[in-house]
Amino acid sequence: MPAREIVEDDASQPDSAERLTKSRVFMIDPIDGTSAYMKDRAWWSVSIAVVEDGRPIAGVVYAPDPDEFYEAAAGEGARLNGKPITVHGYEVTTEVVDNPQYNPDVDVHIVGFAKVVGDVIDATMQVVLFFLMTLVMTLILLWLYVASFKLAILPLICSLTAVIWEFGLLRLMGKGLDPFAILVPFLILAVSVSHGVQYVNDSRGTNNASTVKAIEAFSEPLVLIAGGRDKGGAINGMVEAIANRVKHVVLVGEAAPYFERVLRGAGYEA
Repeated sequence: MPAREIVEDDASQPDSAERLTKSRVFMIDPIDGTSAYMKDRAWWSVSIAVVEDGRPIAGVVYAPDPDEFYEAAAGEGARLNGKPITVHGYEVTTEVVDNPQYNPDVDVHIVGFAKVVGDVIDATMQVVLFFLMTLVMTLILLWLYVASFKLAILPLICSLTAVIWEFGLLRLMGKGLDPFAILVPFLILAVSVSHGVQYVNDSRGTNNASTVKAIEAFSEPLVLIAGGRDKGGAINGMVEAIANRVKHVVLVGEAAPYFERVLRGAGYEA
């Protein structure tokens, strides 16, 4: 297979015009449906396609949870687990057509939560080395401060126990946390403290469920800044959490009128 190239979704290097204009390109998405995969839901898959001279000629999709293997090739129809896929009794056929909107000069940059997960995985060794260096430096400083090795190592043992729990070793005994819980510090980030007020950025609070969980993570009265772009989703589940934990709401963006209408309709006037 001369002049071939592999383009992977969430790859460490962005796709280039040189790569995409090879005569044969393999397009690979190892986890199509990252959010569903992380939530242990069924609708994620592994996808591979072959593009030849700018035209897709074959592709496969495997969904592990239902154990479904889809395959298709140009002019040869599509199959599910080796059997032809039919619609109303007719076998499905495929046809290769030109894409007038295809532009090899367009650069694709992956952003969002899936990119964050990929970056964290790529930097695993650096994270481990940083953790070990921090552990040693903390032990030395505590030893110098308390003048006792036993007293210095005690809080480190407690911290290591928490880290082992976070990384899911207890999960092997049927207990523990999701391994992706290590990403929580990157999602709910304490920005600063000023005049006794702590400012927290919840970068993952982009929907009703995640925002409710973030609000419930605090026991102190909150001032919530909410709104932004109106995605058309309901916030009814957020109302109870706001009534119980939030003393004041600051609404911003195009979604502000909708938030105000729902909150006032539920009797929230703070």
